[in-house]
Amino acid sequence: MDSYTAMGICEGFIENDSEDQLLEAWQHLIDTGLAWQLQGWFGRTAADLIERGFCKAASDKRGAGGPIGDKQQA
Repeated sequence: MDSYTAMGICEGFIENDSEDQLLEAWQHLIDTGLAWQLQGWFGRTAADLIERGFCKAASDKRGAGGPIGDKQQA
């Protein structure tokens, strides 16, 4: 999934086929760090999805940072 499609699915202007695809889109934004760079709603929602166990923090998957990891990488 590319970043534009992931952002569109998360924001709702691109239709998703299933809840799994929606979570895949959120995971993409988390993994790429875009969730923390876009408007605040994306970061807050991503953090909530991680906290509730629907998504994994990027640091849990491949060492990238995020607000839930140890340090955010530049």
